[in-house]
Amino acid sequence: MQLQLPWPPTVNSYYGGGMHGRRYVTHKGKAYCERVIDICEQRNVQQIAHSVAVIAQMHPPDKRTRDCDNYWKALLDAMTAGRVWDDDSRVRLQIGEMLDPVQGGAVVVTVIDYDGDAAQGLRAMLAGIAESEFVEWGV
Repeated sequence: MQLQLPWPPTVNSYYGGGMHGRRYVTHKGKAYCERVIDICEQRNVQQIAHSVAVIAQMHPPDKRTRDCDNYWKALLDAMTAGRVWDDDSRVRLQIGEMLDPVQGGAVVVTVIDYDGDAAQGLRAMLAGIAESEFVEWGV
């Protein structure tokens, strides 16, 4: 499955802090979830009931430096709200790539079966990198 989604808010603007240390999803976060829900409904997305790998090709709205990891929480939570899966704990592998900016920003999300050939290939590639690149660390 592949979805083109709007640019997500950062984790810092997705959550707000309330009284007594409680955190809540902000208006910006809720609006993002609603946009993703609409896209999933338009695409007639069928809920996935198995473990998945998610590849996010992130196209920011401008050339500012960004941390790829600051966008995952809003992205995965919104996909849960859009019923791509019942819970984002189904995501066993995440790969994010920050690419060139596009007007307004966008994220192209590819979801694949974690036990399928493509994900096994990714895991084998990652294991090969870990084995060849980090041996000197003794890991």
